[in-house]
Amino acid sequence: MGKYLVTMGDFLKNAGIVGLNYMLDMSDAESGKDYGIKMQNRPVDGLELYEQGLWLDEDFVQQCDWTGMYFDACVNYYGDSTVYKGILDRINKIICKIDNDQWKPDKLVKEDKEDIKFINDKLLSNSYKAGFENIRNEVYGSEIYVNLQQNKLNAKSTSQELKQRLEGIKNFIMQPKCKETFVMKSVIYNYINRFWDGKCFLLRANAKKDMRILFEQDFTKPFKEYIRTNHDKDKDMCIDCGRPMGNKERVSIAFMKDMADDLARKKSAFWNCKVEAEKKEAERYTQWFARMLKQLMDCKVEQLNNIQVILKGTDEKDKYIFSVISNEALQTFNDEKVRKALEYLGEYPYTRIGADYLNIYENVVMNILKHRSQELLLKKVLKNNLDSDNAGQIVTAYWIYVVMLYSALVKKDKDLQGNGGKVIEMGSITVMDSGFALRTAILSSKGAKDDECIKGTIYQLLNALSTRNTGKFLDIVMRLYCTCKVPAEVGQADKLVIPREFVYIQKNQELFEEYGYAFVLGLKGCRQNKKNEEVI
Repeated sequence: MGKYLVTMGDFLKNAGIVGLNYMLDMSDAESGKDYGIKMQNRPVDGLELYEQGLWLDEDFVQQCDWTGMYFDACVNYYGDSTVYKGILDRINKIICKIDNDQWKPDKLVKEDKEDIKFINDKLLSNSYKAGFENIRNEVYGSEIYVNLQQNKLNAKSTSQELKQRLEGIKNFIMQPKCKETFVMKSVIYNYINRFWDGKCFLLRANAKKDMRILFEQDFTKPFKEYIRTNHDKDKDMCIDCGRPMGNKERVSIAFMKDMADDLARKKSAFWNCKVEAEKKEAERYTQWFARMLKQLMDCKVEQLNNIQVILKGTDEKDKYIFSVISNEALQTFNDEKVRKALEYLGEYPYTRIGADYLNIYENVVMNILKHRSQELLLKKVLKNNLDSDNAGQIVTAYWIYVVMLYSALVKKDKDLQGNGGKVIEMGSITVMDSGFALRTAILSSKGAKDDECIKGTIYQLLNALSTRNTGKFLDIVMRLYCTCKVPAEVGQADKLVIPREFVYIQKNQELFEEYGYAFVLGLKGCRQNKKNEEVI
């Protein structure tokens, strides 16, 4: 058999790859034989040159005890930072005090009482009780835990009686099966629960079931079966990696939590200065900010150096932040296209992301002020648009892209003394129109009224952009063009060719970002008319 490549993706997937590599490193697996790292543009037998990720030998996949490896890795990595370690430490501390005649039942200090209470509370927590019920017939000394449930540790017991009970509890919980169960209970609710829930041992209905059996059924068994199954005739495709899969292999990823950068942490607009930038009564914050920018732009921008300002949100909990508006930021705000984009975003500043409303206008402006790329914000809105019926979000995404593009062009013109950026600007328009033409042709060939049929492909293109995987991006684009047999609409047929601008993106990550997102926006329905205005 060959190699199975776990490709890179968003933060959550990449975190999983790091965890998988840790599991393999601490196991008996042999690096370079059973698994290894595939770097982009570095040859590995059986894998494409452009691919990158963590590869697994398929024979090793079938032979490996993935369930045991997963549990061993969790216990080994997190064990010392769990409640289980705290219980053992306190048991050992009390036994040591008793042995050294420092434990006085009739003269207990506050710390001694708290230690006994900690041991009782944690060992008799609901999660530990549920874990014990799962393993009570697989371990020795179950009666010790049952006795603890009926008769808690008492700090006023005689020293020898307390020591005897503590040693019994210690020996009981140090059994490998007990240690794994109790440590995993802490790991599940303190760490794993941050990334996913509602499945396997994090499904409420499975609370009293064996965690290993659940993991084997939900993760290990399906993984092995997928690897050894032939997928040549499968018609469905994984939305993340693009691999084919059968109907019975499809698994919802709704149990995964969104771990993208928190772009919604600020709830309101900013710039609450009280001197020359005071907001007028009944004036919207976006209108006020636009007025302040106009006052700055009315000056000769070239003569302005860095401007010191104090920013503050309208929320009572927001703090004043000292900041500096650089000359480059001022040049960006002064760009005609950026002004137009901010005008639209100021008129419609909020968009719904999940259950929250995100102030797009504020985030875009803050990104400019802090010299941050708009890419994370753009990607978040585009991905949300794939799962939303809100057509207005693609308009918002377009204007975010305009700010991202022309912010970069301002910097390029500055670096190249006015000679840079024009080619990129025209190239972006051409690439966006090419994406729109391809969209038109694909929908026509499938008789579709919306882009539901290419949603998975757009998702893959966004992942390739996120991971800077130019080869993967171009591979998907070429497959799209090769499978599209129907000409585009009248006036667009000549554009149904792979954009020549893509020739330059393989060795230029900035161009890859600018042209790549332009192409995706075209696929989502954006294009520019002859007056250089957006058409959705």
